This record gives sequence, structure tokens and C-alpha cells, in this order.
Amino acid sequence: NAAFRAALQAFVEGGGHLLVEGGEVGYDWDYADPTWAAAVLRISNWTHDSRGNVTGADAGHYVISVPNTIPSPISMTYVGYGDEDALAPAAGADLIGSWTSYPTDASVIAYDTNPAPEGGQFVFFGFNYSAMNAAVRPLLLENAVIWLMTPEYGNCSVSGEARLFAQGDHSGIKVEAVPDGGYVYTGPSGS
Repeated sequence: NAAFRAALQAFVEGGGHLLVEGGEVGYDWDYADPTWAAAVLRISNWTHDSRGNVTGADAGHYVISVPNTIPSPISMTYVGYGDEDALAPAAGADLIGSWTSYPTDASVIAYDTNPAPEGGQFVFFGFNYSAMNAAVRPLLLENAVIWLMTPEYGNCSVSGEARLFAQGDHSGIKVEAVPDGGYVYTGPSGS
């Protein structure tokens, strides 16, 4: 449905968060509409089918390590084409899971629009979720959902002075980051 695809692309490009799962999804969209696949699925190419077991390519990435440390490799039960896609991430996307047979190809892709590591915008499981080891798959899903839902504050700073007109003591002015940010109160100099 062209209207649905356009709406989904607008949602993602507008900062919406998305989790995609499926072994044939990357293959289908890489051939049907590569521009859409790059913009929404964050893939530049489908490379192979039936690539082995999922491995952690970036053990420090939150989807692989927080709150659950995901073991590597994770066994897969390949039955047919819909079970596994080996993919090449699009520019800006991260290969965080790979395959035992093709370690340079992605099994899990993550994408984020900012450098704060604790949360992100997009995760793609390039495999059939039910084909993954039943003991590990809920841990990986939990990590992905938490990463997608975590507000991203990042590392930043603000400096300057807030001054009260005709006052010598400028302390007690609340400086707050909105929405959902932290706050500080100024000292006597207004800093």
C-alpha cells in the first residue's frame, strides 16, 4: 500500500521509533523499493539467505548488552526463506548483530539520530523471531524495546548567567531543560 509506506516513511523521518522483524522483509524491500528500504529499514542491500547463527557484532551496544547481556552466538533454526536475511546496513545505521557464516553482514541493525547511546530510533531483526533460541529471544527483544523507549538526554552542557534586575544576589533562579530534562539553581553571581 503506497499510502501506508509513505506514512511509515514520514513517521520514521519525523523521529518515530520502530522495531521491524522478519527474514524476508529485507529481501522483499531491497528489490521492490531500495530507496524506501534505505530510508525506513536502514538497509542498503540484501546479500544472502540462511547464514547460520546470530552473533553479537557490537557487544557494547545497548541492544546487545542492556539490561541483558546477550550471549553469542545465538542458535537459529532455519526452515525456509523467511527465517534469515543477511543485510548491509544503510549509511548511518549500525551493524550490531551479524551471522556466523557471514560476519560482515547484519542480522541486527540499529539506527539513531543522535550520539546518546542509551536510547535510539530504530531496530531491525533480519530474521524470524520464532526461529531464534527460545531462551535468548525474549532477552534480545527486551533490550531492543528498552533502547527504543528510553528518553535520550545525552551529554550536554549549558553555561551562562541569569540575572535579576537591580539585584546584587542572583541566586535561586531555576534553569530547567524542557521537556523531561534536569534543572539547576543559579548561584549568587547568576552562573
